[in-house]
This record gives sequence, structure tokens and C-alpha cells, in this order.
Amino acid sequence: MAEEIKTLSSQLAQDPDSLVFLRLGELLRMKGQLDAAQRVAVTGLDRHPHLPDAHDLFARILADKHDYERAFDEWDMALRIAPDHVGALKGLAFLYFKVGDLAQAAAHLEAAQRVAPADASIAQALAMARGGESPPSPTAPEEGEPVALPVSHAPAERAPPSPTPGAAQPLEEARVFAGLEGAQEGLLLLDAAGRVLGGALKDPGGRDVTDAVAAYLAGVSQEAARTAKLLALGRWTGVAAEGNGGHVHLTAPTGDALLLVVRDRAGAPLAGEARMTTAPANYTRALDLVTRVRGVRGAMLVSADDGIIVAEQLMEGIKGPAVAALAASLATRLRRAMEAAGVGASLFWHLQAEQGALLVVPTAGGTLVVAVAEPDVNVGLVRLELLRAGEVVG
Repeated sequence: MAEEIKTLSSQLAQDPDSLVFLRLGELLRMKGQLDAAQRVAVTGLDRHPHLPDAHDLFARILADKHDYERAFDEWDMALRIAPDHVGALKGLAFLYFKVGDLAQAAAHLEAAQRVAPADASIAQALAMARGGESPPSPTAPEEGEPVALPVSHAPAERAPPSPTPGAAQPLEEARVFAGLEGAQEGLLLLDAAGRVLGGALKDPGGRDVTDAVAAYLAGVSQEAARTAKLLALGRWTGVAAEGNGGHVHLTAPTGDALLLVVRDRAGAPLAGEARMTTAPANYTRALDLVTRVRGVRGAMLVSADDGIIVAEQLMEGIKGPAVAALAASLATRLRRAMEAAGVGASLFWHLQAEQGALLVVPTAGGTLVVAVAEPDVNVGLVRLELLRAGEVVG
């Protein structure tokens, strides 16, 4: 194995775009050299962001490092790109089983078995899952013992991490939000890992939802950073969203902190006088409404459930499948955070980055109307046309 690692390392150095990084990363992972394996995987993902096997490799490494939430994200992304990816299906099945969701575990294994019916390991894992036993870890070498890991894939269910020396600790709120009205409610300051440093949130019923929202926001910020990076938008600077019951704005004032502002809705209905009655399924008309705005580089209709493109009008250089998958993934995370905060389903959201923007309107029919725009685009005008397009789509 050592000789093969040396050979593959040499090949990768000569051709950085080569796919040998997949085998090299896996060999390093199997040898327990996880930091080196992660460097290889991340570098490979930078060059091949739409390769499902690359996301699968990174997920295996993250699972070995006990970073289960990010492992879930990577396997989820692999499936968005390639819905029949057996490795991702097996990986997600294992994670679902470990949090007690046997139905989802079995469903993913059944999907994997349909793709690879001759794979005996899938049949074995499926039988074990149905019998209440832990299926083999998808990251364990075949000759090794199954690894039972306490996994949490849902941020809201994650146990609060234990304080570590030097870790950020909660701050006195009077000092954090000094001089700001509503410091006790509607403002939340977090570190990058989702630990609450100050502020508080309550839902419309008066229930404290601070911890639940904080847990989801860590995932939202990570997905925003990944989306901006993979779409070459530069560093993300903020995510703003409008919901049925309120507005939220998330920003990163420093590299290791997040600030969330939640406010009640006020004023007229979101669509106002722009509501249209054009027949549904007029996809070309819907996209034309958006792309005619100056500064918009492309528009898409995307399935919110699986990130599949329904229709698109994109300028050259925009990678439609990546935009679709990332928009759907970020929309899901943002929806969970907004529902936890009690502001209802998202009606419009906007990811702002240094070199561009992603603007999205979810429709009642489960379609996302997506716009990719220049950083200085007129956001209000794009929002209006996205809403009109959403009415066209239905």
C-alpha cells in the first residue's frame, strides 16, 4: 500500500486534475492518515466539485474523524448530483440507523440494492437494519469489524458540545448587544460551531427556540460558504430571507462568529400588485421575466426535493447542475432554521457574496425559481421578477 500511495502521489503531482486523487485519498484514509486524506479530498473537490465520488470520499473521511454532520452533508450532495450513487446511499443508511430512523435506513439500503442487486454487502446490511442490528460502517475496510458510531445527522438533535480550553464561551448579553433595542429577543450571536454567545429567540407562542435555531444556523452558514465557493462567488457576506411570519438576516461579522436578526413581518403581502395569473408550466415565460433584469447571469427552475433542473436559461460558464444542487441544499437548511425560529416557510431568500449573488423564490408546487446575478444587481427588482415567475410556474 505504501508503494501505491507513493506512485499515486507522484502521478497527482504531475497532473493535479487527475482522478487518481480518489484512490490516493481512500488509501490514506484506510491507513488512518486522515488529515492527509482530507487534504487530498478537498483539493480534488476544488478541481472536481460536481464529481459524486469526490463527495463520497470526503464523507468517508469526515465519518472517520467523527464529523458526522458534515459527512451527512457530503453524502447528501453526492446523491443530489448522482441519485443512484451506491456509496452515498449506504453511507446515509448507516447514519440514519445510528439516530434510530430505521425506516430511512432501510429505504436508502433498498435504493442501493436496486442499483447494485449483486452486492452482497447491501443485502447483509439491509437484513441487519430490518432486524434492528447496526449495519456495517460504510467507512470500515472490508476485513475490519463493523464500527458502531453514535451519529447525529440532524443539527437540532445534536448534543451540545462540551466546553474545551480556549473555546468561545457565552458572553454577558448587556455587553454583546449594548445599545441595541431588542437585545434579549430577535438577536442571536453565535460562534462558527453554533454555540450561543448572546441573545435569545422565541417563537410566536413564546417558546424559547434559541438552541434549536443556533444548531440549524451552523449548517446554514457552512452551506452558504460551500455554495459561494463552488460557484466562484467569493466570500459570502449575508443570507436574507422573507417568511410568512417574519424576516431573518444572517451575517458573519467576523470569521468565527455569526449574527442572526429576526423581525416580525409588517406591511403588505409579499407579492403585492405583482401577482400574475399566467397559466402554470409556462417555463420559458417564467425564466424570461428573471433574465431580462440587468445583472442577472442566469435563471433556473429547480426541484426543491432533489435539486434536479426543470428548466434553465444560463450564460456560458455557469454550471447549471451545481447551481441547482447547491440551491436546493441551502434552501432545505434555511427552511429548517426559519421554521425553528417560528417565522414560517421561506418566501424569498438571497445569498450575497463578494463576487455574485444567488436569489431564490420557493413555489407552492415544490419548485425553486433561482437567479444567479452580479454582486451589484438590483435585488429588489430581481426579487419582484422571481415572485412573478413563481406565480407563472404555480
